[in-house]
Amino acid sequence: MSARWLLLPDGTAVVELAQASGLVLTDRLDALAASTHRFGQLLAAAARHP
Repeated sequence: MSARWLLLPDGTAVVELAQASGLVLTDRLDALAASTHRFGQLLAAAARHP
């Protein structure tokens, strides 16, 4: 699975939460089976970007 983030021209990072949390992989929406761990990894990657 991969998730994406976008750097806007003004330096703002936009991170895709549903994909990073695995919600797009479920047959039905199940928030209890999802995790925000990967979302945190994406936030860290965006923060490290120059």
